[in-house]
Amino acid sequence: MYMPIYRNGAPAETVEQRRAALSGYVYTPFRMNDLLGSVLDQELNSLTLEIYDGAYEGNAPARDALLYDSELVHGHERQDGIPVYTSLAMLDIENRPWTLRFTSLPTFERTIDRQKAQVVLVAGIVISLLLFILVRALAVTRERALALAKDMTSAMRESEAKFSSLAESANEAIVMIDTAGKIVSWNPGAQAIFGYAAREIIGDDLNRIMPERYRESHRRGIERTSATGQGQLLGKTTELAGLHRDGSEFPLELSLATWETQQGRFYSGVIRDISEQKRDQLALIENKNLLDLALIGSSLALFDWDIGAGKVYLSEEWAHIIGAPAGPTLTTFDELSGLIHPDDLFTVRARIADVLKGVTEFYRTEYRVRTQAGHWRWIQSHGRVAQRDAGGRALKLTGTNANIDERKALENDLEQRNELLNAVLENVESGIVVCDAAGTLTMFNRAAREFHNLPLEPLPPVRWAEHYGLCRPDGTAMTAGEIPLFKALQEKPVRNEELMIVPKHGTKRVLLASGQALFSRDGEKLGAVVAMRDITEHRQKEQAISAALREKETLLKEVYHRVKNNLQVVTSLFNLQIRTLPDGHARTVLQESADRVRAMALVHEKLYQAGNLSSINLKGYIDDLCHRLGAAAGASERGVDIVSAVEPVDVGLETAVPLGLILNELVSNSLKHAFPDGREGILSVVLECFDDGTALLMVADNGVGMAVAAAPPPVTMGIKLIETLSRQLDGELTFESAGGTRVRLRFPIRP
Repeated sequence: MYMPIYRNGAPAETVEQRRAALSGYVYTPFRMNDLLGSVLDQELNSLTLEIYDGAYEGNAPARDALLYDSELVHGHERQDGIPVYTSLAMLDIENRPWTLRFTSLPTFERTIDRQKAQVVLVAGIVISLLLFILVRALAVTRERALALAKDMTSAMRESEAKFSSLAESANEAIVMIDTAGKIVSWNPGAQAIFGYAAREIIGDDLNRIMPERYRESHRRGIERTSATGQGQLLGKTTELAGLHRDGSEFPLELSLATWETQQGRFYSGVIRDISEQKRDQLALIENKNLLDLALIGSSLALFDWDIGAGKVYLSEEWAHIIGAPAGPTLTTFDELSGLIHPDDLFTVRARIADVLKGVTEFYRTEYRVRTQAGHWRWIQSHGRVAQRDAGGRALKLTGTNANIDERKALENDLEQRNELLNAVLENVESGIVVCDAAGTLTMFNRAAREFHNLPLEPLPPVRWAEHYGLCRPDGTAMTAGEIPLFKALQEKPVRNEELMIVPKHGTKRVLLASGQALFSRDGEKLGAVVAMRDITEHRQKEQAISAALREKETLLKEVYHRVKNNLQVVTSLFNLQIRTLPDGHARTVLQESADRVRAMALVHEKLYQAGNLSSINLKGYIDDLCHRLGAAAGASERGVDIVSAVEPVDVGLETAVPLGLILNELVSNSLKHAFPDGREGILSVVLECFDDGTALLMVADNGVGMAVAAAPPPVTMGIKLIETLSRQLDGELTFESAGGTRVRLRFPIRP
């Protein structure tokens, strides 16, 4: 009897669902003769019972379909001839038809004479009872089979749940495939390792996660295992390579097993990603190689002292250090001690004794050894106890010896340089102060000690105020954030910052400080340094010079003022004289002279008004001069507009006076001659500066122009004055007459 077992929770309503959910069967075998013989026992004394598999209504049952024959069980013999009573009955057992045939025995037939009327009734009752007993026995057997199937199903489900929990929580990938190489099971560990979710990969070929170079051998392996049941990788752990979803390969470790079910053969693999393990192995190999290279490159000699045996093994580099023949050295500790300088031997023995007793874990010492040539060479030795016995006694001491002759030579050279540097620092006039990263003053030279009245020992910041006070140049106290050394320590710029030092017992000084933070090659802040220069005497001289300059400026202003006043007096005298003269050449000449004097007076007026007594700004000067000349000539009333476009530029007195006289002549001539008979127009004055240090002065009008455009201008007093002053300015002078008059003067700017 077979009872189906379905997966837990799977629907099993239809045939298709039951087929999809089928996990296996519970098989219960029994022999029909034994079963029915034990059930019917002596009930069949007068009848025989035959049970056939299948329905045979109207047909004779086939002997090969016989399931049970009571004659074989109870040993009754059938009578010869035709039995008195024969009957067929049909029975349906779980949709399986059985045919039952009853036949009377002689015992039954002998009772016919006495009970003829009851034959049929008795036979029917007997047969019904037999059928009831048979059906009841089969039902009981079926119930037992169902109970067994239920127990086995529960056990299988529990086992399946445990396996699923294990597979779901495992970090390793657990993958199952069938004989076709198709993936049928995929746990979360596989998703984490290969990058595929179960819904993406189940049903796909295993080649998807396998590098191409393995695929052919994988195919042959499945074929061989399917045919023979044996495989090269079964039951073994093998290192291979896997193919990630992103196309990258990674190393893995595979354990493979196989099993068979009614559905066929399956293969399961437990896969572990060993990328990190491989990286560690490679790193270990690389570190070993680096160590070997480091030992070779650093000239380290390894030593191994077997204390119990009294032997010391030294690697080949030791022979190179002491100049002995090439090769490893095997010696004793006493022989090795004989090479150590007598002045260093006590220290070496004491350090080794401490590490042997466990006082220190390591020992490190520097000493001199005698070479084969008789020279002394500096050695740096490191060592530790590598092995102790149960009582803690040292059995083996290992370590390295290094040749530090060159380092010692550099240290001696550095010490000499430091002594030289200290001597220089002690004798420079600038004060130099150095602090560490915590702000403690660790070094200050003689000048700094004199400036601050400092002691010789290091001075922490909290004690600075005991010796001096730091002030701003105006004498007010500095805050901590303003102190140059603190600013430098905080990596803020300190360049030529002026400060005042007021020692508790000393002279007040004015200093100029510059400094910066100090860093190691690794970028670690070591501290800061500040250099200070005493400018007290310099500041006193500056104050004296400033006072003298102020006196000279006052005197020069007075001179400019008096020159301006005198020129104004001369102008006034000209004006008085002009008023007494009738119109004519003499009056015109005097007026021109008065205008020239007025132009010079305006220069001195501007110098007097300016803060800088050595130069004036041409923009203000030219605008003012044009305004005054226009007002004197009545330009506005005549309809003549004076337009100026002047770039601001400062020039000295040597440039301003000639340029003012030239501009006076050009503007005056234009106002006088360019617009006769009430003609209106525009007079423009332009000053433009260039990058080459020159400037262009252009005076232009749209008046009648000169008489002959191609001819040079007539030689007059004003023209001579313009040309002379242009040469004085080293300028280039040009005249144009086309639609008016245009005069250009290109000259260098002299501040």
